[in-house]
Order: sequence, then structure tokens, then C-alpha cells
Amino acid sequence: MKGFLEKIETTDFRKLFKELIILALIVVIICGTLTAFLFRTQLAELHALDRMEEQMVLQGESQMPMTEHGDRWYGDQHEIDVFDAGLVTRPSTGAIITAITSIVLCALCALAYWLLVAAWLYKASAKAGMNRAFWSIFGLAGNVLAVLAFLVVRDSLIHCQNCGAWQKSGKFCVSCGAALGSVCPKCGKISKATDKFCPDCGTALKNKNTDGVQS
Repeated sequence: MKGFLEKIETTDFRKLFKELIILALIVVIICGTLTAFLFRTQLAELHALDRMEEQMVLQGESQMPMTEHGDRWYGDQHEIDVFDAGLVTRPSTGAIITAITSIVLCALCALAYWLLVAAWLYKASAKAGMNRAFWSIFGLAGNVLAVLAFLVVRDSLIHCQNCGAWQKSGKFCVSCGAALGSVCPKCGKISKATDKFCPDCGTALKNKNTDGVQS
């Protein structure tokens, strides 16, 4: 289990998400096209029945046509099975298997995405020094909402531009020792690592993350 969790922390989730999105698009396009082709007869017959019902409503028909079993096609009092009534051709076994397979493949893609989100939250929360178990479970339960909540909470932390670690406070990164900001030479105010000028007195800051040294 420990080895599995360590592997999660070293996984490139950006690459995995890109590959999953491409795979999911391929699955949806292929399965959708194949299913629509195999069910083309049934779709056409259902469309024809819908148009016939619309025409009857527009014409103010008081009586709906009867099937050979004496049941109405559509009605508030009785609803029939269009396949049993012979109104729509029953799909072949191959078409049914294809439809079920398509649903399973799409569900697996959705499940993979859901688990990847939880795994990413585990890695990101570990890097930010936050509760890994909580955010992982929250990711499994809330998915996108959990990601948004995590980003909001993490935004309140200080980000090290050198190694990418996050921490609550401090002048130096606890992971790599790099300075987390610039100290204003005039007023002593600690600014963000990306600031070019002090937010309190406007003095130019010496910062390696800016375009150059301001003087």
C-alpha cells in the first residue's frame, strides 16, 4: 500500500488526464457511431411513430389506432410495448451486445476520470502539506466540487517558485530552502516572489522571478 501511495505522488497526472480525454473521445465517437448504425432501423421506426402521433394530435383524432391486440399505440390509460406490438423491429443480439459494451466502456472512462481526480487530490494535498486522506475521500465524493474547494484553500498558502511546494507561512521554503518572497530594502515588507515592487512603499525589488533586477 505504501508503495502504491508513493507511486501516486510521482505520477504525471497532467499527462494521464490528456491521454484519458483522448481515449474517452475515441470511445464515445466509435461506440456512438456503431450503436447508431446498428439501431438505425429502430430509430427510424420510432421517429415515424412520433410523427404519426403528432399528426393525430394536430388533426384532433379522438380515437387512437388499435394494434392487433386491441391496445392503443399511445394513451394515458394504457401503454404498450412497441416491440411486442410489432410496431418497431426488435434489435439483433449483436446490436444489443454492442450497446451494452458501449455503455460499459463509457462507464469505465468515467470511473477512471473519477479515480484520477481523487488520486490527483492526494498528490496535490501531500505537496501542499494538507490532509491527504481527507482530500482523497472528498475527491471520491465530490469530484469537481472537491477540486474547486481544494484550489480555494490552497490559494491561501504560499507557493515556492523554486520547487513548487506549498506552506502556510515562512520566509523560506521548508522543502528546498529557497526564499519565498522578496524583502523590501526600504520598509522590510515581505512581498510575493513574483512582485517587482513593494506593495507598501513602491520600492523596486530584486527578484530572480521577475524580468530583471529593478533599481
